[in-house]
Amino acid sequence: MIWASIVGRIGSLQVKSYTPNHTCIRDQYNKHCNYVFPTNRDIEQFKADSKWKTKSILAIVKDDLKTDITRNVAWKMRRYAKELLHGKIDEQFGKLWCYVAKVLRTNPGSTVIIANHNQVFQGIYMCFEVCNKGFVNGCRKVIGVDGCHLRGCFSEIMLTVVGHDANGCIYPIAYAIFQKENTLAWRWFMTHLESDVHIGNGSGWTIMTDRQKGLQNVVNELFLVAEHRICVRHMYSNFFSAGFKGKTLKDYLWRAAKSTTNISDYTH
Repeated sequence: MIWASIVGRIGSLQVKSYTPNHTCIRDQYNKHCNYVFPTNRDIEQFKADSKWKTKSILAIVKDDLKTDITRNVAWKMRRYAKELLHGKIDEQFGKLWCYVAKVLRTNPGSTVIIANHNQVFQGIYMCFEVCNKGFVNGCRKVIGVDGCHLRGCFSEIMLTVVGHDANGCIYPIAYAIFQKENTLAWRWFMTHLESDVHIGNGSGWTIMTDRQKGLQNVVNELFLVAEHRICVRHMYSNFFSAGFKGKTLKDYLWRAAKSTTNISDYTH
């Protein structure tokens, strides 16, 4: 067994200890095998398969290097390979204006707006022309608006609006990335959406949201005569959290949501 390490800045290798005979059993796990070396060794595999499964990575590394690595190391290998092949996330963020220019060049008529404040990025709004035309010409005036948190180094919010197509499927219309989900973000998003799909004051439109107060206030402010409805799935989540559990109550809630005027069916 030989133990050696690199000494000084010249990169020379110095043997620290040497044991010609040993009686210990072979250990398949090597804590010094981090994600850097096996990633560089198998970078061509990552290039060919960007979604290389963790289970396969573990098996290949064990067969190739005769050592076991943890699932965490395999996950870091995949992340490091993406950085080597496509660059780091913060480097890609610096190419945002190039991306906007390419979208407008390849999708004429699309709306792409970047919000800045004192040269600091605040948000981006995107509505592709084909999605806009498809919704305006082929879908009913019913939209669902919601937001979700994004995982990553920037931890921002994605705001989305979708429609309902003739096949009963979700139809994407527009989305935006913003720093926080607040009234200012929703007003900025919904104002640009109105310009694209021409909602006006909301006459003939139905807008479905969750119970986010900032969004509710913006909808009531911009679209005075629109029908404003609450998403039943979000409503049931609050219903369940408040202690109203059980299949019977859940069925009553969904029947009430789908009902018209026959209130007697829901007397309990």
